[in-house]
Amino acid sequence: MEKDIKIREGNTSDLGDIMSISKSLDDWFNEDGIKFIEQDFEFEKTIIAEVDSKPIGFLSFYTYEGVGYLGWIGVYENYHGSGTGKLLFDEFEKIMKKNDINTLQVKTLGESVLYPPYDRTRSFYKKVGFTKHRSEFTENPGCPEELILRKKI
Repeated sequence: MEKDIKIREGNTSDLGDIMSISKSLDDWFNEDGIKFIEQDFEFEKTIIAEVDSKPIGFLSFYTYEGVGYLGWIGVYENYHGSGTGKLLFDEFEKIMKKNDINTLQVKTLGESVLYPPYDRTRSFYKKVGFTKHRSEFTENPGCPEELILRKKI
């Protein structure tokens, strides 16, 4: 039986749940990623997906120069494919539209890196309407190519 997924605004008491979700996704977040999620939490807004008042996913975001940036998104793996990520993204988009932001951007691991978990991530972003803006090669061994995706709303 499919449970009702509710989306709500995040608050400071959500950090523990966000970190638990993030740490459970070791195919996506390495040690540095976990550290950055925790650091960014203080400065980014978050939205939380819940089932029966238990957080199962999160999305963080910020704006800069009229662009809405998706910071981090994570959903417990047993909820992948449940529509949770789409619900979080739809709420992010709704918040941006309400604030007259009409361009969204996200960075992810580039296509030159053959890694199935991020194939799924890029596929998700494409399903919700993002297209390639550009890619950049970096000196970060954890992300040697960064793919920047954008969506007009």
